Amino acid sequence: MKKHICRGSIYALGMFILAIGVTLSTRTNLGSSPISSVPYCLSYIMDWKIGDATLLVYSSFVIVEVICHLKMKQKKAVILDVLQIPVCTIFTRCMNLIAGLVPSMEGPFWLQLSVQLLAILLIGSGMVLALNARLIPNPADGIIQTLADFTGKKMGTVKNIADAVCVTITLITGYLCIGRIVCVGIGTIMAMILVGRVVALGNTLLKDKIEKYNS
Repeated sequence: MKKHICRGSIYALGMFILAIGVTLSTRTNLGSSPISSVPYCLSYIMDWKIGDATLLVYSSFVIVEVICHLKMKQKKAVILDVLQIPVCTIFTRCMNLIAGLVPSMEGPFWLQLSVQLLAILLIGSGMVLALNARLIPNPADGIIQTLADFTGKKMGTVKNIADAVCVTITLITGYLCIGRIVCVGIGTIMAMILVGRVVALGNTLLKDKIEKYNS
């Protein structure tokens, strides 16, 4: 029982840290991580709360996961897919709360850059805790794993393709709706390069310690 409580606590902490990091990256005005750029763009153009836009996009990810698992005849996996919805709902409510507490930043640039680096550190750290707890995946991670299984391609390849698709959608949406590029910038490039490095370092330092609660 103690192990289960610790495992659940690690997962909850990881998801909360991830929510802080993702939301913080949208407040720097330097661009968010690629997969978060689509809901960020929607929230910017439609004047929605970032958590509400994220819930909409992540719910579409879950639908894709369910379709893929049904086509692969993995009905048990569908249950895990559906459970992502309540988790995602709580996750995005946390995002709205954090966004209400952190103002949008206009400068100076060094401060924006520093906050963006902090956001990347939090995103990577949150992913390490949540993923290694091996409970319900965040839809942004779940869709990558599902598509990798469905297509038979490596997760790294699928992640790169998904990032490119998300950034392309964001660029096109911004241009068509308001005539300019929004929500993609140096912060997006930083996230593409550095989040993976933070996750790799975090796994080296913490993976074995977290996994003792999974047995």
